[in-house]
Parts: sequence; C-alpha cells; structure tokens
Amino acid sequence: MDFGSPESDEGRFAAISGWALGFTYDVGNCDMWIKFGAVSVWMLWVACAAEEPPPAEPALPDLRPYADMGGHFELVDQRGELFSLADLGGRVTLLFFGYTFCPDFCPTTLSRLGRVHELVGDERLATVFVSVDAQRDTPAMLAEYLAYFPLEVTGLTGSRKALDGVVESYRAEYDIEPADADGRYLINHSTDVYLLDDQGRVRHLFDYDVGPEAMAKVIVELKQNDSARELRYVKDEALLAVRDLGRFGCGTWRKGQPEEFNFWNVGNPRPGTAAEDSEQPAYEFGLRSRQP
Repeated sequence: MDFGSPESDEGRFAAISGWALGFTYDVGNCDMWIKFGAVSVWMLWVACAAEEPPPAEPALPDLRPYADMGGHFELVDQRGELFSLADLGGRVTLLFFGYTFCPDFCPTTLSRLGRVHELVGDERLATVFVSVDAQRDTPAMLAEYLAYFPLEVTGLTGSRKALDGVVESYRAEYDIEPADADGRYLINHSTDVYLLDDQGRVRHLFDYDVGPEAMAKVIVELKQNDSARELRYVKDEALLAVRDLGRFGCGTWRKGQPEEFNFWNVGNPRPGTAAEDSEQPAYEFGLRSRQP
C-alpha cells in the first residue's frame, strides 16, 4: 500500500480519496488511480451492506385473555338450530359482526378469512358471522349468503334483544340508517375480527385492514404457545377503552374492491326483498349510547 501522492494534480486527488478509504494503490497512472478509487468505494459499500442486520419481524401482540370482553351466548344458526360457543368443540375461532346486505366489509372479510384458513391449514379453526340485521337476516337468508364463500362459516341471527346482548358483551357497536323509499337500509357496524381461544375467550382483535398472513401468524402462535394464565381488562388498556372499536361506514360499493363478491349492493338490491310495507326505524346500539 502507498498512501503518498502521485505527481499530477489528478493523481493527488485520487490518492487522497483512496488514502481516506484505505484501498488505493500507486500505479503511477492517473486513469488507473481513478479506477482503483471507484473499486474501493464499491467494495466498501458491499461490506457495509453485508453487515446490515435483517429487519426485525413485528412483535406478536399480547394474547392474554380478556376478562371483561366477550362471553358465551346463544343464537340461531343458518340451519335454524340453537347455537352456543360450546358447539364449536373447543376450536380456535374468528368471530365478527356484520349483515348479509353489507356492500363492502362483510364480503371482503369473508374472502380474507378464507385465505386465513388456507394459511393456517388446520381444521381446528372456526369462523362465526354474527348478524346485526335482525329484520332481514333470517336463517334462510344467512344460508343463501354464506353459500357463496369457499369456507365453512357459522352464521348467527336472533331477536333484536338477543343480538344486542352479544354486541354489548363484545363491546362492539352498530347503527341502522333510515330506510329509503323501497325499504332498503344500510347498517354501520364494528369491523374488528375477534380471535377466540378454545375456551371461547377473546384473545385479540384484528383491525379490518390486517392481512391474512399477519392474522395466520397470530393464530398459529396462539395455538402453539398458549401458556397465558393472567387475565387482562379493557379498562386497563387506555387506547382500547376509548377508541371507536373499528366503526366503519358501510356505503355503496367502493372502487377497487373485488367485484366477484359484489353480490347485492345498494345499487343492485336482491330481487323480492324490498318489503314495501316494512318500516325499519333508525336504531343505534353502541358504546356511545351507554352510560359508563
């Protein structure tokens, strides 16, 4: 190695640059000095890039069970039979609220959960769809709707009182907009997907924009490493206690959503379901309507 300077001005510049890097070699040729300097820079960049640590994987969420959210209930499934969480046979479960006339969130969520089932690759995973539309979502309507999706889903409905009890226990919310002249109406509802363990306890809430891969990773972690015995409380988690639990305005079908799940949107109502003599009052049931 020679950290001296060649005689030419160009050579001096190349030598100084190379000296700073510690890689140049005096060959008495200005052009060669520049070439060696460029190679030195490249070698240093490669060495630094090779030393960069791999990006850290996102930390897994807290999976301790909630003591003040969720709980067992009884509703009616799409076969017209009484259902309770005990009927799931100890399976880990994905549960969410919606309704069959939902133009966006519900069909895309069912599509997303179908992919989650593929990724988890385990029959010990159940999906439960709880309707918040007591008037239109009869067992027969749930059966017709859920038949369009390539996964096994338990659809649940019931009286307004029964549904409201489940909504409240899971700290969800919804409100029904006024019906139009044809008796059609939209329902704004919570969009979280609840992860329940094999005992029916809520362990995590997935936001509506969490992808299937991330969801599957959390589910696998729960199934393989479930050693949590300590309970947690919503009231102790400030952000969860005060946040709007995934409230989502179900409007007309938005551009960019998968058209294959656009069955019956607002602009294309299901035939024969616009009951002219049916009046659905605007109805709200949510956290903001309850006193603390």
